[in-house]
Amino acid sequence: MKKISIIFLSFLIFFCMQANLPAEQKAQKTITNYTYDKKHGITPDEADEGGTSSVTVIPSDNNSTSVTADATGAITISLGNNLNDGSGSTWNTGTSSSAVCNPCTNGVCTFGLGLRAYFEFKYETPDTSTTSMAVADGFTFTVVNASNNDTSIRGGVPTTSFSLGELMGYAGPGNTTAGSSTPLANTLDGLGLKPPKMAIEFDTYPNTGSVQYNGCSGNRNDHNYSNHVSVMFWGSNPGSSTMCSYYSTAGNSYRQASFDDNVHGAGDGTSSNPYNSAYSGNGSGLGGYYERARSSSTGYNWMEDGAYHRVRIEIIRTPAAYTYQIKVWVDCESCSGSTCTPCTSSEYDYFQDVYNPYTNSSYLPKIDRTVTLSPYYSSLLNTVTYGFTQGTGASTQTITLNNLSVYFPASTISPTSASYAYGAQSGTVTVATAASTCTWKAHSNSPWITVTDDNVDRTGSGTVTYSIAANSGAARTGYIIIAGQTFTVTQAAGPPSCTLMAASNIIPYNSTNTLTWTVNGTATGASWISSPGGTCGSPNPAGGSCTTAAQTTAGARTYTLNVSNAAGSSSCSSTFYVGCSGYTVYNNTGSRRDFRITNSSCSRTNNGSAISGTLNTGETVTRYGTNNRSCGSAQGSFGYTDAMNVDILFNGGDGDCQVNYNYNDTATDR
Repeated sequence: MKKISIIFLSFLIFFCMQANLPAEQKAQKTITNYTYDKKHGITPDEADEGGTSSVTVIPSDNNSTSVTADATGAITISLGNNLNDGSGSTWNTGTSSSAVCNPCTNGVCTFGLGLRAYFEFKYETPDTSTTSMAVADGFTFTVVNASNNDTSIRGGVPTTSFSLGELMGYAGPGNTTAGSSTPLANTLDGLGLKPPKMAIEFDTYPNTGSVQYNGCSGNRNDHNYSNHVSVMFWGSNPGSSTMCSYYSTAGNSYRQASFDDNVHGAGDGTSSNPYNSAYSGNGSGLGGYYERARSSSTGYNWMEDGAYHRVRIEIIRTPAAYTYQIKVWVDCESCSGSTCTPCTSSEYDYFQDVYNPYTNSSYLPKIDRTVTLSPYYSSLLNTVTYGFTQGTGASTQTITLNNLSVYFPASTISPTSASYAYGAQSGTVTVATAASTCTWKAHSNSPWITVTDDNVDRTGSGTVTYSIAANSGAARTGYIIIAGQTFTVTQAAGPPSCTLMAASNIIPYNSTNTLTWTVNGTATGASWISSPGGTCGSPNPAGGSCTTAAQTTAGARTYTLNVSNAAGSSSCSSTFYVGCSGYTVYNNTGSRRDFRITNSSCSRTNNGSAISGTLNTGETVTRYGTNNRSCGSAQGSFGYTDAMNVDILFNGGDGDCQVNYNYNDTATDR
């Protein structure tokens, strides 16, 4: 069985612990920081092994660390630490198990199909200022290519000799110049964090003016005073010989290339220099910018309210198309205009679960932007490292981060669901793997779904073929587990069918009958082809029973019920028989006898002749021992029901309303 790595964050302290994940989600790697007061809703599996990791902290000055990690008890990362003019970064430097098909080694991770991340942050000093300038400047979650970057690099200002907190430790040359504050980067090229790279910027300080000197001075083209979240890349990226202006805040000693890396709208919109996201102008309308105004009820600026905010990030990488879809949720909530409602507590189990994509359309991401990079830049992103950066200027900040989980999926499936009509169908699911060595299986959890090569090990990218049986019942949902991910199949209800039954096969004339119907599947409508009357006027599509009107037509009576839904309709019928209004009875005793039918006079009837009167419902015909029209002593009799049962078609009679009275006082059809 393949292994999965859980990498526990620490500050220069290495932990080796048992990693526990669901068996169906193995063969992946995750960097996770669990604290004791919060849970991620992920069930462990004791079979897997752990890995080790550390957090490398790169401060702006070794005497004033603006980024720290606390390894005592519940591990946290602190950004800003209430320092002026500080910038720093913290990078994953962990190594996963060698058995993982898309490993991390010393912080360099196979980007493969992208990543999913979850963490929580809190501004320890809330900001209620109307201009959101009391706390500054913000932080980023950053992914940089590992081809020309390493974990010794930070961005931001080179030294505290000038103030540009708006660089946030992401833009700017940082410690890559010879005169930077120590510790210095391994490579002193003056280019800071080099492209290709991407960051989610959590910006709490408004630098609203137009960009000056290509970012070498203040202002980032922020829209207004509102806190905002946006996706940043690397700006215009001029050649390394292009220096900042002598008149800029930075002066002309620094290379210009990295200074506009978080200027909104910077770039040229190409696959080599995509636009940084913006509210308006270049980079706007791409789904990469979200802002929220200061709360009129609490007085807090959005992210600076002193409460924990939950962040979920998904970067969906499609290597063959060179595309990167970046989705960001800040808090699990549903928003309509400026009104946002938190999700239910049970939803957090899914929101925090980095092992599966988050697909609940009720809680949409704040950011959803897709960018296409050049083949060259995309190839540089085959391996990456990730971490956090921050920057401050005259205003300070202290931001606490915890519950960090970052997951690099070994495989993805497309699509994640399919819907079908009621008929037998077939379909396919495409499986993309992060590396050709990644193995996976597909297994149907539903008896009506058949998977080709069910539960068979497969290696590398491929296709799952499945078929579903026709549905003769209600709408249904089934699942295929593919590479530990759930593919959902929904199938519409088929046309309903029904069964209609009469309580009695034979009823007397002018009597009622009870009809009962059952419906298989889901019907949305039901109607009679010809109504039985009585209480049967509007049949229930779900099934039911009713009483017919009194039946006054002798012979076979057939009633038909039609049931329907969007898929179609079907019908069911029931036939019962109605006796005659009256029966003519013939003497078949072999001799002349006296007879009397209820409510009729005594009749002396020759053998073979009809007895005087008609045998009606509820009446009786009686044979007497006399033959002189005195009807003296009764010898035997039978009733209307006896006559009906022998004459009616259902029992083999001819239904002509005539019967014989036999010598043994029984009725037979005539």
